[in-house]
Amino acid sequence: MKKLEQELVRFKQEQSSNIYEKNRYCYWDPLLQILPAQGWKIHISSFFNNSTTIFNLVSSYCVSNLISFKFIKSLNCQIKCNTNSKSKKLV
Repeated sequence: MKKLEQELVRFKQEQSSNIYEKNRYCYWDPLLQILPAQGWKIHISSFFNNSTTIFNLVSSYCVSNLISFKFIKSLNCQIKCNTNSKSKKLV
């Protein structure tokens, strides 16, 4: 799980000019526009043991195709979201 935290930090540093944070999420957007609250979305899930691989695959695809996306901003936030049903209501 520490590997995911390192990967999130690395990605945020490399892509800092295209990232903004809000609540538990970071948003990557090539134009840094505020995304609408509603619209088409694809949700991608992972387990703790494959979350780094899934993050790398999805973020690489989205960045190379200029597709805006959001991701959990830290390992701590991911753990809270996956273990606490009350926290899911705040997302």
